[in-house]
Amino acid sequence: MIFFVKRIFRPLLIVLLFLLQQQQAHATEQPVIRVLNGSKNQLQKDSFVVVKDQNYFGADNSFNSSILSAIDTPYAVKNIVSLRLNELSNLFLRDSFTVTVQVRIVYYTNSFSTPDSITRSFTINYDSTKSYQSISSFVFSGAHMVKVQVLDVSSSVSWDVLPAVMLTNEMIIDPAYKFACTNQTINHINYSTDSLATQGELHVIWDAVNAADQYDLEWTYIDSSALGKYGNPYNESLIFSNNATRVTITANNYMIPLLYDDKGTLFFRVRPVQLKDKDAVL
Repeated sequence: MIFFVKRIFRPLLIVLLFLLQQQQAHATEQPVIRVLNGSKNQLQKDSFVVVKDQNYFGADNSFNSSILSAIDTPYAVKNIVSLRLNELSNLFLRDSFTVTVQVRIVYYTNSFSTPDSITRSFTINYDSTKSYQSISSFVFSGAHMVKVQVLDVSSSVSWDVLPAVMLTNEMIIDPAYKFACTNQTINHINYSTDSLATQGELHVIWDAVNAADQYDLEWTYIDSSALGKYGNPYNESLIFSNNATRVTITANNYMIPLLYDDKGTLFFRVRPVQLKDKDAVL
């Protein structure tokens, strides 16, 4: 699809194009972390913390059928529950100590499943004279909602060490999005001339695509005397077949340097790119 920009400056004409490809894309891993913070008096019996995959569960924990329809399922999910010393705590650790927290972990593998549960104990310690265990973790996979509830908290010392302790509930998801022209498209592409006078660059901006790992931005300049060779309407393949410049970026904007005279047309196009496993790129 070719877009013509009616406004002309310097008097360079800019023509916008974009390509859409049907493919499958893997989104960058998205960590979701929730914390019971002892410094906020949250690490108490019956306290709980929940993380959920919002691709599966909505705000009211209902099934997100509309979102899941755009994703290939199942996909990889990593779950980590940890008890740890809070390295940012201002509490003075006056002596060595040990803390044990027992929790119940309730988890859903998908929106239709009956939850499973497991009870785990986490123990950490601190010692100013020798090495100590500052974190204790339980790692599992495949759970799209995890609730961690505190059953018991105990300490080896009489003074309150909990302000220096935290319990974390973490989920790392790696969804594989269905990437099709009908539902994953670049709907708008535009440019700004704000930096043209000072930096000689054209700022190109386009809509971010939910499933894109990166973008290929390509541009080329054609002198006005040669434009007639490229068809009416313009033949996109012919325009970019020679002397085009391409960059691969993760952002949805770029500064194109305008190192051209004032008697031609600048064409540019952008397409979303997928990164597949084993470093394959489509």
